[in-house]
Amino acid sequence: MAKINPAEMLKEQMATLAEKEKEKEEEKLKEHEAKILANIPIIENKKEINIVKEDVPYLEIIDEIAEDEETQNYLKDNSLKLLNITANASIELGKIYEEVAEFLSKKGNSEGIYVKWLEANGINKMTALRHRKKYRLYVEVKEEYRKTVILLPTRAIENIFKDEEEKKIVIEYINKGSSVEEIKNLLEGKQIENAENKKINFEIDDVGNMTEKAQVIFTEFNQRIERLPDDKKKKVNDLLIRIEKILMTEE
Repeated sequence: MAKINPAEMLKEQMATLAEKEKEKEEEKLKEHEAKILANIPIIENKKEINIVKEDVPYLEIIDEIAEDEETQNYLKDNSLKLLNITANASIELGKIYEEVAEFLSKKGNSEGIYVKWLEANGINKMTALRHRKKYRLYVEVKEEYRKTVILLPTRAIENIFKDEEEKKIVIEYINKGSSVEEIKNLLEGKQIENAENKKINFEIDDVGNMTEKAQVIFTEFNQRIERLPDDKKKKVNDLLIRIEKILMTEE
């Protein structure tokens, strides 16, 4: 009968225990990884907005650039390619700038760090802000009407963000299906048509009442303006510029 070596026996037992511990650790790791994977959100493929000829009436001006139809169509097709690239890129850039700004803000960092980050990447602060505004408006409207936001010119976006209440009104009209031209008309104070081609009637007093209202508003105008905080002074100034433009362009 072979003699039992206690040391060898203990060694084998320790090896068996170590193997079991290793298996337990691997099982725990697998469970932990499974939990992590279960909590990772599924990222769907980003849906790009597809701009087509019908969305861009001003492409017809290309007919004046070239005479033959083949060249006209070729130029229009490539104009659409450019528009699709730049329009969708603007939203993507705005998303990045907005997320970086929010991240730094949550970290308690100053606006200065954000600006320095832009400069390090060769990006103009105002250009980044324009992209951010378009992105903000883009995510605030219903998905089916986001193409309208993409097609809005920079000037229109700037005007929308001048006043929070006006922005809400514009978003409301976009979500009703108003076209780009209709939104531009709305911003300019003109009457527009909605998606069902029914007139949206703005309440307008007769000239007598309007004159009386203007007299009340502008009585002691300077003193009343002086009492306003700077942000409201700016709003009043912007509105006065718009009123002036309307009055000066009316025949």
